[in-house]
Parts: sequence; structure tokens; C-alpha cells
Amino acid sequence: MSLYYENKNTKEMNQGNKIKHALIVTRTVKDVLFVKIPEFVKEHMTLEILRMDGIKVFENKLSRNDNAMVEIPLAHIKSGTYLIHINADNKFVVDTFEKK
Repeated sequence: MSLYYENKNTKEMNQGNKIKHALIVTRTVKDVLFVKIPEFVKEHMTLEILRMDGIKVFENKLSRNDNAMVEIPLAHIKSGTYLIHINADNKFVVDTFEKK
């Protein structure tokens, strides 16, 4: 399940704008992670992948492309559960996936 937050002064969850589709195309991945770019991303975003202990293993600033999909190579990271965090325009989404 994806979580969507809008970073306002109150920093409360924006209940009216929950993501309708999963951020991660496949929950279990081997070498490549396919990520749907959320609709709220208009131009640029920061994409991070973190281990469950909070250690960042990937970060990249990306531009929205026409097909609204990003491929992230994961052969270099160990097996386990990871968080993916996308941040753009004071909004962010968090999801999880399993690396085999």
C-alpha cells in the first residue's frame, strides 16, 4: 500500500488525495525495480530507496518522462525489504518492496 502525504505547515496527512494505484509495479524484484511516477509529479522529483533501518542505498533527482515509469537497477543491493520515497513539490509518497 502506498502512502501519500502533502507537506503543509501542519504536516498532516492529506486524506483526500491518497494514491489510487500502487507505486511499485512488482512487489518482489531481482535486478530491476519498475516504479510508476505519481501523478502529482509535474516536472522533477527526488527518489530514494532506504533499508528498513533507515540507511539510504539509492538517491537520484529525476525528471518526469512521457511514459511515467522509471527503471532502477538493484543488482548492487542486498536481499531484503526496502522503502521507496518520492518527493516533489512539497508532496511525497512512500511504498515498500522486497529485493530477492
